[in-house]
Amino acid sequence: MEELSDNIYELITQLVDEGKEHSKKEEYQLSTDKYKKAIRLLSNPVYEWEAFSWLTSNIGLNYLKLENWKDSFRFLNYSLLTSTETNDPLIWFSAGKALYNMDKQNESKNFFIKAYLLSKEFFNEQDSEYKNLIDDDLQLINECANLSNNETR
Repeated sequence: MEELSDNIYELITQLVDEGKEHSKKEEYQLSTDKYKKAIRLLSNPVYEWEAFSWLTSNIGLNYLKLENWKDSFRFLNYSLLTSTETNDPLIWFSAGKALYNMDKQNESKNFFIKAYLLSKEFFNEQDSEYKNLIDDDLQLINECANLSNNETR
């Protein structure tokens, strides 16, 4: 993949910095607008750029704070689908939370389970209603793990 020109890289960096500042001030829509402008500077196909995944995850997190569940899930899912690094429990959890708040609890379970498997500590710091949703699934996963451990002995 080609590299960004210095000029485009500087513009994207400036927009990202401005987006971060807006987020710190809880100006989530302004932050989102900056991140979207940065995406528009990427050449096609935009999803092949590493920056696309980072930008879409931050847009998704902003929409989550704005309680725009549909757009939050859409952008977080873009991030998960296009990133080679999908080991961030925050992104998985947030995508699950967006689905959960769209009354898609069953669909949200896989995202919550993945977040839990990536970091039990992170997941356990979240609201217990999400853990309660996946308790039966976690019990089954643990039972399967125990079966596997018993067979190897």
